[in-house]
Amino acid sequence: GSVLSSATFDTFGHVQTVTSVDLDLRYYTQTELNSGQLDNQYYTETELDTGQLDNRYYTESELNAGQLNSLYYTESELNAGQLNSLYYTESESDTKFVDVTGDTMTGPLIVDAALTVNQDIIQEESRFTSIKQTTAATTQVAILSFFHASYAAAEVLVTSTSGGERHITKLLLTHDGTTAVATEYGVVYTGSELAAFDVAIAGSLLELRATPASSSSTVFKTVATLIDV
Repeated sequence: GSVLSSATFDTFGHVQTVTSVDLDLRYYTQTELNSGQLDNQYYTETELDTGQLDNRYYTESELNAGQLNSLYYTESELNAGQLNSLYYTESESDTKFVDVTGDTMTGPLIVDAALTVNQDIIQEESRFTSIKQTTAATTQVAILSFFHASYAAAEVLVTSTSGGERHITKLLLTHDGTTAVATEYGVVYTGSELAAFDVAIAGSLLELRATPASSSSTVFKTVATLIDV
């Protein structure tokens, strides 16, 4: 079982010293095992018979005396409302969550008493979505895209902001699976139009594209209602 583990050489490549290791020392020999080398790793039958493991378990008497009682609530504790703080009451639920039959939210807009949704809202035949994009060039860019196989049309509201100037417009979009068409109406802007808009089919997507009028930062915020096919 001995193998060469290292060697040293002089400048001419002559072996000066060698070191070896006996790999057999990694294992117990049959003689060592026969003499009980591993015995101290296990309990003997005698040790088990004398209860070596008994302290790992509760006795019947200990269990009958309630050793585990502290792990559970009694019927009296439950009846007294021990778990009440873990659950909402019906009244609390009604005030915190939307009921299946519908709820009314009240409060003035100025205090922001509103429902906040950080994802799209999907209805039976439509999807409500919004997206924000910032540009810093006059290169045309897609500010909204959706799968044309899933949605037949869309009503889109776009606000563009650059510096202190603002531009808002509304568009109707539809397609036949190959060609996208749109009409733009209700355009309002403070100084001049900040972007021009177009639509196109790009693979599986219908894209609403904007061409900014300025290479300065222009922020587009797009809100769209998509109608299912």
